[in-house]
Amino acid sequence: FYPLNLSALSPTLIESELFGHRRGAFTGAVADRAGWMEVCPASGAVFLDEIGEVDAGIQVKLLRVLQSREFQRLGDTEARPFRGKIIAATNRD
Repeated sequence: FYPLNLSALSPTLIESELFGHRRGAFTGAVADRAGWMEVCPASGAVFLDEIGEVDAGIQVKLLRVLQSREFQRLGDTEARPFRGKIIAATNRD
C-alpha cells in the first residue's frame, strides 16, 4: 500500500513520484528513479489522495495508465507495465 497526498506535491513532482524519471530528464535528475507505479507489486495498491486537486494533464496520464496498464518514466520512451491497483479519493463532488 503506497499512500500519496497529491495536494502536498507540485505537479512536476507528482509525475516524478508516480512514474519515475530517467537520469537527465530535468535539472537535478542525477540518477534513474523508479516511481510508485513501478515499485507497486501486482497485489499492491497506490492510494492517490486529493486526486481532484491534480492538474488535468496529470489526470489524463493517470487515465491512460488505467486504460492501457502501461506508463513511461519522465524522459524515457520504454513502456513499463503497471500491475497493481489504483485507489483515489477527493473531497470534491
